[in-house]
Amino acid sequence: MKRILTFKGLILGVCLWAYGVSGVSQDTITFEWAAVDYKSFEIQAANGESFTVHWGDGNSDPYTGAGSSNITPNHLYATAGDYTVVVIGDVSCRFIYLNCINASLISLDVSENAALERLYCYYNSISSLDVSNCTALTYLDCTGNALSSLDVSDNTALEELHCSGNSINSLDVSNHTALVYLHCYNNSIISLKVNNNAVLNGLVCFNNHLPLSDLYAASLIAYGKELGQQTLLPQTVAIGKVVDFSTQAKFGTPDTATVFVVTQNGLPASASDYTEANGVFTFHTIGNYTITMTNDAIISVPAPAEVSVDITVREANTDASLSDLTVSGADLNPAFSSTHYEYAVCLETAVRSIALTATPNDPNATVIGDGQQQLNTDTNVIIITVTAEDGITTQDYIVTIINGCNTGIVETQHATSLRIYPNPTSGKFSVVSYQLSEMGGEIEVFDVVGRKLLSHTPLTSHSSPLIEIDISHLANGLYFLKIDGKTVKVVKE
Repeated sequence: MKRILTFKGLILGVCLWAYGVSGVSQDTITFEWAAVDYKSFEIQAANGESFTVHWGDGNSDPYTGAGSSNITPNHLYATAGDYTVVVIGDVSCRFIYLNCINASLISLDVSENAALERLYCYYNSISSLDVSNCTALTYLDCTGNALSSLDVSDNTALEELHCSGNSINSLDVSNHTALVYLHCYNNSIISLKVNNNAVLNGLVCFNNHLPLSDLYAASLIAYGKELGQQTLLPQTVAIGKVVDFSTQAKFGTPDTATVFVVTQNGLPASASDYTEANGVFTFHTIGNYTITMTNDAIISVPAPAEVSVDITVREANTDASLSDLTVSGADLNPAFSSTHYEYAVCLETAVRSIALTATPNDPNATVIGDGQQQLNTDTNVIIITVTAEDGITTQDYIVTIINGCNTGIVETQHATSLRIYPNPTSGKFSVVSYQLSEMGGEIEVFDVVGRKLLSHTPLTSHSSPLIEIDISHLANGLYFLKIDGKTVKVVKE
């Protein structure tokens, strides 16, 4: 329960605002902690420099720095609860040391402390820690908190970093050439590069997600190292698909081969369940497997350094459908549906190329035939083939592109000598063509891939310009009617 600030707390807020608008730079440390009764922390400031601790319950106390000697502010809370503590230094005051270990901290803000050299905040419940402005920091211990990330890229003066027992998934110390000790065990780190940390004397990084290659590089640099057991992120693959650990297959000079051991449910896997060559695995049987890898070129105390990964092998997906299909600058006709496989596109103005984007419903399926396509000046048939994850099931999506409709395709409403109605039609439609009635000729109906479906030749003695065509037996969709040297779109729905 957070306490409401009293009148004194209000005065504190006004003071902070006043300092902010005045442009005066002050060191300020803010943290929230859970208090029951007596609470304290340790801090250092230069000898004679003054600062004030506002305890968050309306009370505050002044203190004076004593150089390298710790000052221990302490306070007795009358009521249990969560309190926000603000430590404000005078204009010349700079905090160089803060120790708030095992103090039930919920949050900690040291973003205004560029002079801070040592920070001890381990065994708390801090979920976020910004030390980007603490460029003088040489020692940081935030072990045993709730951090999911820690950015120390600007803290290149660090000599010791202790961040074990969090949930950190990324840690970059590549520019920390002064780093002597790094303890980052019991996290979720997936990559750790220490090639540039030439003075690294102690590395403890077990129980992360580090590959053998990172452990090998670390073993060449660090003197004392506990690399221990690592567990890579689990993988799920289809039967017959490749799991590639070829980059982990050998290390050292001369090459030392990695030993791979495959188990299923804790027992050695059968030789018929998988094949392996140079770290590349292909599984032939559905099931749950664990691959464990070790390499004698990796020196760790205690030995050996070991990496394992859980592999779930499942049936291959047979889904060869698309979830979306688009054409740049044009519309499909009919509108896209994953279960409709033939489309037409009418480009009013001819272009040299066009982009088709096909998105498979299953991300493990492969697509060929989409992308940027070169076009002819008339009709173009583009076939997009989707191959399912199983490598067997396929489905074609056919797109017919009429390039330059204004030069050959005549829309019904624009043709002065040709009329079709109703369009769209439910089956029967009428064609009105005075030119046809005068000259005779053939009426042809084609689908979107150019197959002739219907042909009608009116009698030459036919004096009426009105001709009825019946496509009731055809499926709903887009068709092309060729008549009088013109091509007209007809939609059945």
